[in-house]
Amino acid sequence: MSAWVTVSTSEIESALQAPELAALREAALADNSPDPINAAISDVIARVRGYAGSRVGNYLDRDQTLIPPELHQDAIWLVIQTLKLRLGVATPLSEDQRDRVRTAEQDLKDVALGRFRISKPANPENPSSLQSSGGAEVLPSRPRRFGGGCSEGYRPARSSGRTLGESGIVDGVSNTGHYFDPAWITGLAWTKIVGRPTTVADSDLTDAVSTAGSYSNPGWITDLASSKITGLSALLGAAIASAVAAAPVQSVAGRTGAVTLAVGDVSGALSTTTAAATYAAKATTLAGYGITDAITAAAAASTYAAKATTLAGYGITDAITAATAASTYAAKATTLAGYGITDAITAAAAAST
Repeated sequence: MSAWVTVSTSEIESALQAPELAALREAALADNSPDPINAAISDVIARVRGYAGSRVGNYLDRDQTLIPPELHQDAIWLVIQTLKLRLGVATPLSEDQRDRVRTAEQDLKDVALGRFRISKPANPENPSSLQSSGGAEVLPSRPRRFGGGCSEGYRPARSSGRTLGESGIVDGVSNTGHYFDPAWITGLAWTKIVGRPTTVADSDLTDAVSTAGSYSNPGWITDLASSKITGLSALLGAAIASAVAAAPVQSVAGRTGAVTLAVGDVSGALSTTTAAATYAAKATTLAGYGITDAITAAAAASTYAAKATTLAGYGITDAITAATAASTYAAKATTLAGYGITDAITAAAAAST
């Protein structure tokens, strides 16, 4: 029989680097949670005892805080994994830590399958009805491995137990275990992930920008609508006022400040008095402009006929229309035949006769 052991807070602190430990506790404080290490230790101890007790022939210590000494180091690394998974701290397990966790997971499975026997505690609980007398035999520690294979020349017998560990199934997944980057998960809903980051600072994103921050001329902004700039109108107003104060407006006469433009300041300009005496005011009638050698539209309408295209249109009665002339008179000709004369002979005919 061997004395079983527990896992202490100091052992976890020693196994973690200072920045990792600080990050874990900072995450717990931000979530108003108590120190997470003790809770993680309790969970892992219960899990280790569960695996140890699932194998027929194994004893458990009456003290619920004690575990087999053979699984002590395994429990430490499982506590570290539990802390990081529970709190979602942005300090993932290192490759060495992942290897140690995989070894610990395999050790628990081997204990449940009977491949890795544990020592009998000094103060054991009552064994089950299937417990063999004399307790569990302590075997020499077998080499640690990271895979799931068995030692050469040894094949565990399959049992009809009710748990995955007792059944001997090698292609199943225990729903009581914890897994880091398992290859058999090809897709997982975001809502299933515990400790999801809610801010850029909580995540490990390197190409994201926090909306809670303030930025001075950031290079990742290439275009920005003027409506997005706070206080733009006031800023532009102040800039314009400053520019005007620095370079006062000058008049055409070279004077500064508020200047009243005089006639003499502009070449060729007339005073209002000269303009009034020289030019008529803008008007809408002949009389308004003082014109006397023209008649109004009303007078023209009563005096003159409107422009027409026929004799009747102009009221002419001593002429005939082209149509009347064509039907009444012969067209101008140079021969008797051309005028249709039949009672006369031509000069040629008279000469020959």
